[in-house]
Amino acid sequence: MFKLIISLLLNNAKSHDWKLQIAAHLLKDAFFKDTKVGEVVSYKKVGHKNYKRKEVVGIAYNFRTNSITSLTEEISFKGNI
Repeated sequence: MFKLIISLLLNNAKSHDWKLQIAAHLLKDAFFKDTKVGEVVSYKKVGHKNYKRKEVVGIAYNFRTNSITSLTEEISFKGNI
């Protein structure tokens, strides 16, 4: 956070840039303590050798509930787990 503030000071950032950069840093810090992008959330067997896995592909902030959630994607693959 200290490096971010020094960088913003040296580049004469505007108020809008300060708010965006600090908010992005705090969201990343809060989210990545629990989950990493690319982390596998769950596996499910679909057929004989077919599987589906859920991976985290991003983060989202819900302003109504004031919470951070992870965006997941299902990927199908063949083979062993």
